[in-house]
Amino acid sequence: VLLYPDKFLMHARLVSTSDFSKLHVQKLRESVRGDERWVSFELIGPNQERKTTERLVHRNVRLRSRNGATAKYPVALLGICLGNQYIEVDFALDEREGLSYQMLLGRNFMMGHVYIDPSSTFTADPECQNQGTLAYRDDKL
Repeated sequence: VLLYPDKFLMHARLVSTSDFSKLHVQKLRESVRGDERWVSFELIGPNQERKTTERLVHRNVRLRSRNGATAKYPVALLGICLGNQYIEVDFALDEREGLSYQMLLGRNFMMGHVYIDPSSTFTADPECQNQGTLAYRDDKL
């Protein structure tokens, strides 16, 4: 998956057990500019490449973890290239380490657009011509 506008390569996992999409980042910092909330964070690629970026915070969401506790996460809209499709996705931003996949694409993202074959991995390289052709927008978070 390429993450736009930075065109930063990340490995993503399709997660049928979660409704929501999450992006695991480092150095997560929220700030206020005028009357808008922004978040800056560091992305970590599959070979430990790092890229600092920032996005407008659309809202916060409370999600329940595996142990039953709830936590509040900032949500940012990010464009991704998956195969030959450019898609805008609302991601809950989470600061955690030691995960195999930094990007988790949940059921709301997949519904009606993605089919899972559990026997296959890394089946499509990102091949979007540009980010201007929006295939669909997942904003159900």
